[in-house]
Amino acid sequence: MASAAEAAQEALLKQLFVLLEDARTTAAISLAGLTIIVFDHISTFADEVELIWKTRLSLINIFYVWIRYFTLVTLTANVVFLLTPQTQQSLVVSTVHIIGTTVADLSGLKSCQRMLFGEMATSTVTIISTDLVLVARVWILYSKPKGLLIALLTLVSLEAISMSIVGYFTIRPLREFVHAGSHLTGCYSLGMVIQVSVGPKSRSPEVPRLFTYYSLPVLIIAVIMFLMTLYKCGTNYLAMGSLQRMPLFSMFLRDGVLWFLFLLADCVSEFVIWSRARPTLAQTPVIFPTAIISVIGTRVIMNIKHALNDTDFGSSSYGTSLTLPTGLETSTGTGSGSYSDRRPSKRSADNSPWYLRTT
Repeated sequence: MASAAEAAQEALLKQLFVLLEDARTTAAISLAGLTIIVFDHISTFADEVELIWKTRLSLINIFYVWIRYFTLVTLTANVVFLLTPQTQQSLVVSTVHIIGTTVADLSGLKSCQRMLFGEMATSTVTIISTDLVLVARVWILYSKPKGLLIALLTLVSLEAISMSIVGYFTIRPLREFVHAGSHLTGCYSLGMVIQVSVGPKSRSPEVPRLFTYYSLPVLIIAVIMFLMTLYKCGTNYLAMGSLQRMPLFSMFLRDGVLWFLFLLADCVSEFVIWSRARPTLAQTPVIFPTAIISVIGTRVIMNIKHALNDTDFGSSSYGTSLTLPTGLETSTGTGSGSYSDRRPSKRSADNSPWYLRTT
């Protein structure tokens, strides 16, 4: 009997060492994501000042500022929490309880559950915000029909609802968390690490496999947006015979392909980790991909702003009418007039609603 108890404790200690290693891995990857965000802020700040802060208020500017700074603030808070040991003695599961393998009257770390909910919610908000940028791009490509806008916004709304439901029902059952002093940072459900025994009864480990479906709506939206972009740019390419004569379409296609490839790789990796990997790695594909998605979203917006200020875009002919948010139209024709010749008059621009302005 004694040898069986010793073997159980030894197995439990091995599980705890695995948890500590996974916690360090999660913290390192999350810190790398925050580093990318900070580096992107520094490297693009000059362009941000010229193209965002020195231009008039517009919806595209609001989206840029919101995605950029909301992500910076929330990811910073999440990373700080992941790097901080949870040491509230009145609310923690003690190391003695864990080593003994018998846990009774466990108290959940309310701050841990709130942190996990906050991490899920802020990641969802960032993803939905960048998906709205995708919606705007596709809407512009198709000359801004009202019906298409309603359909795309409905899809994104369903995406947000489904992601929130999956996240809520994944995190809600997690009420008991491991405490190992200063050796363990962040929050990890006790059931992810060991099978908890309470008296003669035994509970199965809390494995958040439901989170496997969290990225599925993101992938569905990405596929729809990518196929619509590919179809529109492809039909215009067949009509014109060259993307060089359609620089705006070329830019939209390039950004769309890069965006889709990253989201595809991200969603596949999340699916594998959340369905097959150790539960203690569940937080690994959260902060880092959110940071990359935020960077891609703001870079896409910046590319659109650059395009509107680039005279090269006005010196080409286009296979179809492309109505931009400013009211600027690059229409079918063979003329090679300059961008400034086609720019709306100052009086016309001043009469435009503020949310349609970009300069």
